[in-house]
Amino acid sequence: MNLNHQKMIFPDGFECYYVSSQEETRYIYNEVFTEQQYIQNGIVVNEGDCIFDVGANIGMFSMFVNQLKPNLKTYAFEPIPSTFEVLKSNVELHSLKDNLFVFNYGISADDNTEKVFTFYPQMAGNSTSQCEARSHDKQTKTGYRM
Repeated sequence: MNLNHQKMIFPDGFECYYVSSQEETRYIYNEVFTEQQYIQNGIVVNEGDCIFDVGANIGMFSMFVNQLKPNLKTYAFEPIPSTFEVLKSNVELHSLKDNLFVFNYGISADDNTEKVFTFYPQMAGNSTSQCEARSHDKQTKTGYRM
């Protein structure tokens, strides 16, 4: 675990390391844990399911589903190296290494082995391989080839 990661503690006692800002982390936490937006519209998570968290960021959804159903196998993919390091730290913080497996890769429908990702340090949750679609939001850009 990198001791330079910043940690947040939420009012319910949930803790996690984060990449960019407390505001963004709070927003994602509320979206995933409080509003449970990822398990709406007929999406159900059952004991023993296998979950793929593609574009896992810091692992908020992966941590949520493993808290919801502790006997899952979750595979989390995050291509941005600095964000991936925080994801790994969160897996360690929550003792999830037996159920949550992390990979420093991106997943795509395209058949190519190299992709440029745009990393937004102040809003890491908006980092994308589709930078042209978000060019109006761009302030800082760093490309990662995968």
